[in-house]
Amino acid sequence: MSRVCSKDRSEVYDDSMSLCPQHLAPLVTAVDLPPVPPPEPAPAPGRAEAEQSSRRQSWSRAVCWHCGTGAAEGNTRCTNLGCGRSLTPPALLVVFDSGEVMLEVGQKTQLGRHGEHERVFATHANVSRAHAVLRVDGDGTAWVTPLRAVNGTFLNDVELTVELERQVASGDRIRLGRDAKGTITLFEH
Repeated sequence: MSRVCSKDRSEVYDDSMSLCPQHLAPLVTAVDLPPVPPPEPAPAPGRAEAEQSSRRQSWSRAVCWHCGTGAAEGNTRCTNLGCGRSLTPPALLVVFDSGEVMLEVGQKTQLGRHGEHERVFATHANVSRAHAVLRVDGDGTAWVTPLRAVNGTFLNDVELTVELERQVASGDRIRLGRDAKGTITLFEH
């Protein structure tokens, strides 16, 4: 049988391999995965930015949202020993090179070298101790608010105005300071 990367099904690997060398993600048997959904149609010209930012990634308990491992019916957690996460994703996931930040609906958190997520930013000297705030509304809308950080907060390479809240969307890229770069994913709930 052929094995494919749980993050990118475009490459087929030998059965003897267990880890994708490009993504460092588990390889799964190609038949274990649900079919790849067709790409979303391109947005019609002139749609409002707010409509675009409401996009959320769909998910299914049949496959782990984080590692792509197939799940038996009735499971609530991923059975991949390297993952073990809940099969229900968070409302918001931001993946940085040095770690992840996850929020549920109705939660907010401060990003920076001090506090709950200090391990994510510990190696980034140009990230302030209190750099920005992320939050998710009760309806699943996500927001970022830059704090008074010397090195700036950027969304899709555009510097944000200090203390002015900005809506974020799935696929947006956030950067704190010079090099703490993350990608935002919003999940349907």
